[in-house]
Amino acid sequence: MVDIIDSMFWWCSTLGIGQIREKSFGKPLPKINVLQPMTHDTLDNGKFTSYKLSLVTDHPSFHLSASSVRRRFSEMHWLYRQLRVNLKTRSLPKPPRKTIFAPRFDTEFINQRQVAIEKYLNEMMKVDTVLSDFTFHLFVQTDLTTREIESYFQGTLSEDLLASVWQRNGHLHGDERISVPYEPQEIVMNEEDRFLNSLRTVSSSSLVDSFSLNSDPKPTDDYSENTPRPKGLS
Repeated sequence: MVDIIDSMFWWCSTLGIGQIREKSFGKPLPKINVLQPMTHDTLDNGKFTSYKLSLVTDHPSFHLSASSVRRRFSEMHWLYRQLRVNLKTRSLPKPPRKTIFAPRFDTEFINQRQVAIEKYLNEMMKVDTVLSDFTFHLFVQTDLTTREIESYFQGTLSEDLLASVWQRNGHLHGDERISVPYEPQEIVMNEEDRFLNSLRTVSSSSLVDSFSLNSDPKPTDDYSENTPRPKGLS
């Protein structure tokens, strides 16, 4: 299945299908809100800041109608590199620049990065081939680490496990409950919302209780935490 998807992306790039759009399927594109930056000081991964990516949409391209996951700044560069490989093109919006000598944990600097990340993700989403790319959807609507996303396309993360992630509102790590901050108010997903989302989800036999990769399971550049987050791609 992955080979078929890759072939489709190759033909799209070859035919020059990579246009910037404000609409898709006749619907306006949603906005990815980047909110609530949080600085973490950990033994394994040191000190870093994560940002919440929140999305509420009825657009048919997205698997979940509401999602909220945390990502690190460095993961934006991973996404850019991965999409360039997937889509076989260099004509993609570039991620915010890395800065070597910068006050990375200064409040003003973090807020500037927050704005830059939000702009980058929303510009990336306007490229129609990006909107069709499964890597992009896994990145913005699940809490799979970048290594786990790579493992899915390598065939070492199963379809059953991914189906269970969608059933858990996009979460493999931490709590599946979801609270999505969305302007101008806080939207909390209730049981009815979860049921509607489940109708769009691929069914799976049971939730996988444990997960292992062939390689070292410790992410080197990724983030996971036990905080509530949300729900998936059609």
